This record gives sequence, structure tokens and C-alpha cells, in this order.
Amino acid sequence: MQFDNAYSFVIQKLESELPKYLTYHNAAHTKEVLEAVEGLAASENISGNELTILKTGALFHDAGLLETYKTHEDISCKMARQWLPKFDYNKEEIDQVCSLIMATKMPQAPETKLAEILCDADLSYLGTDTYIMKADKLYKELHEAGIIKDREEWRNVEIKFLQTHNFFTKSAITKYSQKIKHNEERLRENEFGYKTKKHRFT
Repeated sequence: MQFDNAYSFVIQKLESELPKYLTYHNAAHTKEVLEAVEGLAASENISGNELTILKTGALFHDAGLLETYKTHEDISCKMARQWLPKFDYNKEEIDQVCSLIMATKMPQAPETKLAEILCDADLSYLGTDTYIMKADKLYKELHEAGIIKDREEWRNVEIKFLQTHNFFTKSAITKYSQKIKHNEERLRENEFGYKTKKHRFT
């Protein structure tokens, strides 16, 4: 498996071909998920070919956004099947990559340790100090796509999401769970200055 070559190929495509309105799901996000994957994988004792498969799943998990938004995981898998043979991935390895990609589809449904790690890495920002910056980028993207109407709707959706989200791996639970509660509390108290029906914050 020539992961480094696959990485260069996919990242170049994401950087040059993704729609500009994708302020969250862009090449930077893919790189951040890969970084989170590597950290969680080390804590969960994942190495060797398993780690390469896992990193490849992270690399491709949002590649389908090059073509579509709502069903991009299916397209991501199609692209993996199309491109990965060029980088010496066999059918079994590609099947594993596609299984990881599909596990990230919301609501997340990981069935293996590798899938759990990728799902946790994909949403790791929820439990970090960068949450509000990343969430604001996601709001702008969803608003542009016509999925979220306004910031008030986004805030209500996000509060519920933060309240109900659970990480899967012990490593992610330890690393992110406390901060996710803090972010939910701050969002509920409107510390970030989002518009509500009664007030307009700046």
C-alpha cells in the first residue's frame, strides 16, 4: 500500500477541486482528521497495515464531496475503489477502507475498533478548544447548502448534538468528553454571541 502517494493525490484534488463554499469539509479538515486518527491509533495500540488502512479511510472519508454533498460517503467509497488500485491496494484492503468510510455516515455506526477510531477522529473537534471556530465554519457551509436556516436553528441543533454525542474509544472518551460538556454549557449560555429571538449579539 502506497499511502504517501495516495495522500498526495487525494489532498491535491481536495485543495484544488472542492467547492469554495465548503468552509468546514475541506482539505484542512481531512488533514486534521488524519492527525487525530494517528493520535488515537497510538493510544489504542493500532499499527502496521491496520494503521495504513485506518489512515486511508480518513484520507478518503470526505472525498465524495468533490461530486456531491448529502450522499458523499457513497461517492467517497466509489472513488476509493477507482483510485486505490493505482497505489497497490488490493480488493480486501479497499473493502476495509470502504467499510471505514461508511461508518462515518451520520448517525455514526462503527462496528470495528478501526471504525470507532475514525468516527471519533472525525468529530474530535467537538471536544477541543477549537470547537466554536470549527462549528462556525460548519454553520456557514450548511447554511450555504440550504440545510440550516439561520444561527438560531444551528444553535438549537448543536446543543442537542453535543448533549447526545458519545465517543466510542476509551482514548477519545478520556481526551474529549470533558471539553465537549464544557462546550455544550457555553453554547447553551450563548457565550459565543449567536443571534437569538430576543437579542442580537455582536
